[in-house]
Amino acid sequence: MIVFKLYFKIVLTAKFLITVYLGIFMVLAIVTSTTQSPEKIYSNQKIDIAWVDYDQTSLSESLKNYVSNYAVFETIKAEKVDEALFYRDILVYVEIPEGFFANLATANEDTIKTKSVPGAMGSYQIENALNRYLNLARSFKENELYPESLETEIEKALENSTNVLITETKHSNFTNITFFFGYACYIIMALLIPLVGSIMSSLNNLEIKRRNILGSISNSKMQGLLLLSNLALGILLILILLGLGVILYSDTLFTTQGLLFILNAILFSITTITLAYALATIFKSQMMINALGTIISLGLAFITGIFIPQYLLGNSIKTLAQIFPSYWYIKTNNQIQAITSWAYSDMKPFYENLLIQLVFIAIFVGITFFISKKRMRAES
Repeated sequence: MIVFKLYFKIVLTAKFLITVYLGIFMVLAIVTSTTQSPEKIYSNQKIDIAWVDYDQTSLSESLKNYVSNYAVFETIKAEKVDEALFYRDILVYVEIPEGFFANLATANEDTIKTKSVPGAMGSYQIENALNRYLNLARSFKENELYPESLETEIEKALENSTNVLITETKHSNFTNITFFFGYACYIIMALLIPLVGSIMSSLNNLEIKRRNILGSISNSKMQGLLLLSNLALGILLILILLGLGVILYSDTLFTTQGLLFILNAILFSITTITLAYALATIFKSQMMINALGTIISLGLAFITGIFIPQYLLGNSIKTLAQIFPSYWYIKTNNQIQAITSWAYSDMKPFYENLLIQLVFIAIFVGITFFISKKRMRAES
């Protein structure tokens, strides 16, 4: 109990910092929950898409007419497409290149370019419609099975295709809760790295360690109690965030996917704590650790998908971001939002991302033990 009391006494010295960050997060969460337009998901309604046709043929017009059964076409300027996807003014962008249908079913065939909001439940309708039409078009063209016009034969075949009844009538909207846990990633890093790092740095001071050796608590027991204290701080932070989540998103938080969001957040908190441990072992200065906490949390927020969605990041930035655990946390967040099947094949990417976070934990713990062991030898 003495160690716990000391630990949280030190934590309370940073109550202003904690209050500021939690206050910012609370404001962002409330604003997001009240202003975020609901994501357009699959029900029996059409979704908004942008359509750009550089081919301008009767076949491309026929394809557009078929897709109109599932979509409402919005006029979006090319330079505004990413912005429209980000704000969910549209869920899908489709671009047909010039000469596409002339080269259909040939080696020189270009592909139809598409962009969609990650995890958008309605986007698969458009992809299925495009694939259904193009597969028929290729088949008819390769085998020359169109006594009349090609588009006429395709339209006849589509009219005779079997209609599939979707018996599931309700899908939960996880858009807002995904934003919530995405912002939580920044708060977890911004608070835990400087707090845990500073506490461990102060308690690892050589003079304090020598005094502790003279006390009744052994060094190994002291380290174990500090580890439990750090985990308790991480869990306490998650509980505070979940308290706000219960108020704002009780309908989606207490679902299977909601529990996966929580699991991902807990695992990331442990990853952040081990990172803070490693920083406290490497750097002795509390000022340096506080500065690194700010730089790491804010810098990673921009390059790993917290403030800017991952699908808007450039390939080079995403490649760099993959060396940081927050990238995999956000990627897992997006995958949870998009879950439609619990089959292992569909859930495999989710399990792999959790495993990657566990690897980060092992790496940070390994660095901590390696450096602390060398330092203990030097101090002795």
